[in-house]
Amino acid sequence: MRSFSIEDAVTKLVVSLEELPSFTTTYRFLASCYVHMGRLDEAQEVVNRLRAITSVVVPTVTNFRNLEHRDLFLSGLRLAAGEATLLTHVRERQGDFVADLVTYGSADAIPMRNSMR
Repeated sequence: MRSFSIEDAVTKLVVSLEELPSFTTTYRFLASCYVHMGRLDEAQEVVNRLRAITSVVVPTVTNFRNLEHRDLFLSGLRLAAGEATLLTHVRERQGDFVADLVTYGSADAIPMRNSMR
């Protein structure tokens, strides 16, 4: 069984857009892939092209059997669309501790939470 990478997906999505530039789903997947590759500027550019076609950037309904796949897709798309911040994205993907490290710079600087009562 062959595994695919995000880079493989981007290559196929770009070709798909050349063949059918009005298919909005392709733009959404491409934007999400670019975010997960760390190419936020390109992701936002794709979202701008999508907005020229439709006002719905982030769909309210997604048909994914695997919730991890759905979350990966939506987290990237929300970040590309400006509906989430990088900090939100890190929290969704890595958890609060890593997000706090990004925010505070070191584990020693993270304030204690009152979650243990």
